[in-house]
Amino acid sequence: MTDSESTSERTPEADDAHAPDRDGPADIAFTAHVTGRRLRWHEDPDTEVSFDGIEGFRSRSDSRRVNLPASVRARHTYRDVTVDYRLECSLPDDDPGR
Repeated sequence: MTDSESTSERTPEADDAHAPDRDGPADIAFTAHVTGRRLRWHEDPDTEVSFDGIEGFRSRSDSRRVNLPASVRARHTYRDVTVDYRLECSLPDDDPGR
């Protein structure tokens, strides 16, 4: 894959059986759209997405990247990048505050 190709990175939560129904709305959704002319890391980044909380929450995340691979390399310059990120969470069905 070249740096100029569009990639889609899906976290394990995106395919989790407890993820929000893909046809139904999530209770909470967060989206971010980030662009940059140049990105460069001096060291390999150490990143992680985790979902903490009580049992019964259903969540998923998804990112779509343009000109930025799922695993970036230190000391490499990425140009004209775009990252769209979405995080969704649904409350447990038996939540009385729903």
